[in-house]
Amino acid sequence: ALQDARGIPTLLHMNCEGCEWDFLVDAKKHGFLDHVPVIQIAWHNYGDVGLGARVWQLCEIREMLSKTHTMSSGLAFGWDRWERKSKMR
Repeated sequence: ALQDARGIPTLLHMNCEGCEWDFLVDAKKHGFLDHVPVIQIAWHNYGDVGLGARVWQLCEIREMLSKTHTMSSGLAFGWDRWERKSKMR
């Protein structure tokens, strides 16, 4: 995706409706999200795992994002907007 886009997107907006929950964790662990200036996440569909499991995942994702981004607005199981704390090289 980075080669096709010829760089890092300035905004990533995701509707988390299933597999996107896992994608966010993997994208953060591999450093992709560290370079995206603004991340917006709309939390949807708790799937077969149910709301209880998604609460833990939401906390995990927010904790990971907080290392490089600041949540400028958010609503649990609504949507979040995260802005990168500083320029990354």
